[in-house]
Amino acid sequence: MKISSDEIRRIVNDGNVGKTGTFGGHVQGAVDSSIFAQARLVVLNTPDIRQDEIDVLRARLDADSYPIDSDQVAEKLLYRALSDQVE
Repeated sequence: MKISSDEIRRIVNDGNVGKTGTFGGHVQGAVDSSIFAQARLVVLNTPDIRQDEIDVLRARLDADSYPIDSDQVAEKLLYRALSDQVE
């Protein structure tokens, strides 16, 4: 599952990150700020595009060895468009 940049921005900009609260009736512990800072740096320094994966897929597409299901593509496009609109 890929997390969109909109979802990451919502998480980072959400004032509740790192605070104590409840989730499903259970107490949720505070997130250690140093761990959060490290995770944030990893996310911010991770490229949006993994060129090694693109090269593998491009080679498979060129060799006609990568099946594409148009119904699955359409479903994923619609799901992503709708999930980015829901806040």
